[in-house]
Amino acid sequence: MLHKKLIYIVLIVSFIACSSKNPGMNKDEIVRTLDEQAMQHETAVKAASAAMPEVTEDYTPPAGIKYRAKIETAGVKTLDVQAALKNVRSMKVSELGTLRIHRTGALVPMGGSLISVDEGYLLNSYQGIYLLDKDFKLIKQLFKNDVEFQRNGKRFFFQLNALLQSVYYNATHKQVQGAYTAYKHERNSSRTFLAFLPWDVLTAATEPLIEKDITNSVPLQGNLGHRVLFKFTTEGFMRGIPYSSRFYTNELKGDTLCYFDPTHLPDYAPSGRSGSVRSGEPWNIYDYQGKTRIRLAYDNTLYQLENASTLKAIYRLDFGSLQ
Repeated sequence: MLHKKLIYIVLIVSFIACSSKNPGMNKDEIVRTLDEQAMQHETAVKAASAAMPEVTEDYTPPAGIKYRAKIETAGVKTLDVQAALKNVRSMKVSELGTLRIHRTGALVPMGGSLISVDEGYLLNSYQGIYLLDKDFKLIKQLFKNDVEFQRNGKRFFFQLNALLQSVYYNATHKQVQGAYTAYKHERNSSRTFLAFLPWDVLTAATEPLIEKDITNSVPLQGNLGHRVLFKFTTEGFMRGIPYSSRFYTNELKGDTLCYFDPTHLPDYAPSGRSGSVRSGEPWNIYDYQGKTRIRLAYDNTLYQLENASTLKAIYRLDFGSLQ
């Protein structure tokens, strides 16, 4: 790896520069010191989070669901959308806040999202993960995805070969979690596993980590297809069933904790158009005050995930006679 070579070069130059000051240091001692430093680096890269149990490549989560789903609807607030539309007032953009443009220094960060960390922010994009300071200035790139920037006439696009997505920072265990998908375009297939990157290893590395540096991961049963709900949580992750408003909560190993079917409605059929598959209305999901909030497809209720087995209804949108 390139950063190993750089470490050796820097150390050799340092020893040569200091050889006149340390005449008692012989060649064997220099080599031994280099080997020790290289070994320390390898140990750091292979460090696994204490929160993650070890699983084998062929690990199969146990059958069955651990908890019965609980959906709390008491105290839900109803928002009368039809009445609100009759009382619309003009609003200036300045009433929402002040627009500030920050030049991060990251090269064309496309498809990005920001995650708050102690040092500042993580910028997750198609190219990988970047660490920004509190003023949104680039500190360094932490992880590099395998993507190719291509051009077809006036159209620019990314060829995604391997991508770390759904990135989540687990502050309790000091690690970055992500769903890493490697694509085999010639076979029209892909494989996905949950990747766990210790924070100290990411920030200490002399160059961005890549797929082969991921030493702590769990195979994900099945793949994350088009518009499949997926998000890491404090207890593990949540994952939706394609073309439905049903989803599961899971432990990090994949063990099923709970099954939710809030709407009890039939699944909606995908439609094909121009060679692509469209799943209809998407879901909305975000974090608010340390809790995950979600509005499922074809459901007008905003829920909060209290824990792995409890959903709490927060708002219900009443559209009245509007379609």
